[in-house]
Amino acid sequence: MVLASEALNRNANASKKATERARAAGETRPAALYAAGAKAYLMDIWKTREISRVMLGDDGPPGYANVYREAGVKFMHGARGLTFGNPPLPNLTACAVTALVHAGALQIVEADGRGTATKIADYFTDLILRLANSEE
Repeated sequence: MVLASEALNRNANASKKATERARAAGETRPAALYAAGAKAYLMDIWKTREISRVMLGDDGPPGYANVYREAGVKFMHGARGLTFGNPPLPNLTACAVTALVHAGALQIVEADGRGTATKIADYFTDLILRLANSEE
């Protein structure tokens, strides 16, 4: 359980730092800031893929489901405020982009190398940016 919690914290910190770096570099677009954090999160999933594979596969230790659920709520909170199109309910964009990142994580833990993991992360973050850019 401790290893899983440490991995979740590490993933979250990677995302937070990447978002802060993008903001410090002058990025102001919410979707681009989110995508920067999402890519860092996905690449950190690659670095912790052994434990991440277990966590993403519902094979965690007893009590882990609650920890993972809380982490998911925090991750979705980071996407609040993103709105693409005219969603019929608040936070639907947050649900959509969080689902894309989760799908990317599921693929990354199975990637056969860092290069493939990077391509997967780029693909999923590009999807997020395409959704955002469809509004312009």
